[in-house]
Amino acid sequence: MKRKEAELRSIRVLIAEDHSMVREGLRTFIGATDDIEVVGEASNGAEPVALADRVRPDVVLMDLVMPEVDGIEAVRRIHSAHPEIKLLALTGFAADSTVVPAIKAGAADAPEQLTRREAEVLACLGDGLSNKEIGKRLYIAEKTVKTHVSAVLAKPGATDRTQVALYAVRNARPNVGL
Repeated sequence: MKRKEAELRSIRVLIAEDHSMVREGLRTFIGATDDIEVVGEASNGAEPVALADRVRPDVVLMDLVMPEVDGIEAVRRIHSAHPEIKLLALTGFAADSTVVPAIKAGAADAPEQLTRREAEVLACLGDGLSNKEIGKRLYIAEKTVKTHVSAVLAKPGATDRTQVALYAVRNARPNVGL
């Protein structure tokens, strides 16, 4: 019975992002998914450390550049206290000097490179389109859309729809001129 309950339980996400517009966009995008629940939000690096103790998220989306306590230190603290929580790094900077310390602190690595079509599909997901609408926009079958989403989920580091959503919001959109 416990396995059934775990399968039915939604993924609990804590968003830690100091820019309110980005935080709101992530909340809206994630909140539109039935099996993902936003259980908390933080606007500085100290807040998610305290919130992780109270709300016990499954996943923390952590901006690496945060006021008060930087995101890397917050990842380190959360990972130390709660190694079961998945920590996903949010950053607009892909520099090794930022990403490598975050991974060493306990953040999950990014999914491997997406194909152009996978990035286009994810950009459309980021716009809130259904699979059918994506197919119409990109002139591909709905089944092909599902195949592209599955391909992203199969790549190392992308184990659930939260990571797919993260990739769509942070990476796919700027690279696609739709």
